[in-house]
Amino acid sequence: AWQLPETHPNYRGPRGRTQSSGYGGTTLYNPIRREVLIYGGMTQYGGNDPLGSQATATLDAQGRFQRHGASGLDYTAGSTRLTYHPRTGEYILLKNNATRMYIGDPPRGKPWRILFDWSEVPPARRPFDKYENWHRVTPLPGTDVLIWSDLRRGIILQRLPAGD
Repeated sequence: AWQLPETHPNYRGPRGRTQSSGYGGTTLYNPIRREVLIYGGMTQYGGNDPLGSQATATLDAQGRFQRHGASGLDYTAGSTRLTYHPRTGEYILLKNNATRMYIGDPPRGKPWRILFDWSEVPPARRPFDKYENWHRVTPLPGTDVLIWSDLRRGIILQRLPAGD
C-alpha cells in the first residue's frame, strides 16, 4: 500500500518496474516480540504521503495485522538498517550514513532515542562508514551483541547497553 503499481494513474516510474527502487520499506521478524515489524519507505519519485517513510505496522504470531502510525524516524532502504536488541526486543535503527544508532519500540509507543552517535568520529574509526551502511546487522541471540561484516576490518561485534 506504500507503493504505486505501474497501472496506477499517478505512476511515474520506468516501464516494467515498481517505483520503489532503493527507497521502499522493509519487514523484520523479531523473535523476542514474536512479531513482524513493517516499516514504511519512500518512493523514488516522491509524491507519497510525507509520513509514509515513518509508517509502522505489526503482524503478530496469530496473524493479526495492526497499524501503529508514524514512528518519528523515516526509513530509506538505501541508507537505513533495521534490527532488534537480542535481549530486550527493542528495535534498533542505524541511520544518517551510519553516524547514529537509535533504539525504541514504536509499536508500543516507546519513542526512538539515540543509542550511539558517531557523527564526530572520523569515518575510518566508526563501526560503519557511509559506504558500508548497506551491510546486514544481525543480533546474536541470547546476548547483547550485534554482528556485521566490514570490508576493511572483517567481522565486527558491537556490544549494546542492557536496555530499560
